[in-house]
Amino acid sequence: MTPDTRLTPYRLHLHPHESLLLYTDGITEACDANGSQFGEQRLAHALTSAPRRPTAQDVIGALTQAVNAFTAGQGIDDDQAVLVLTATSPHEGLSRP
Repeated sequence: MTPDTRLTPYRLHLHPHESLLLYTDGITEACDANGSQFGEQRLAHALTSAPRRPTAQDVIGALTQAVNAFTAGQGIDDDQAVLVLTATSPHEGLSRP
């Protein structure tokens, strides 16, 4: 980010149980023993292993497991960060006295 950075705001509506996934390039550029990158196609496939109505933790768990299996425990030379925002229904999590 620089003082001249221009950002365009976008609005995104998630329905209950839908998630928004943000990730660093350390995820897609993680390499296996042959030097092949994990890539976006493997990332998308990994997300299909999450439960039908996944929590944010389910999504992170599925992705972490897939990257670890792909790299076979090799050292990682880039940061890996994932942020998952999962929508809930308006009444979910409310406790009633």
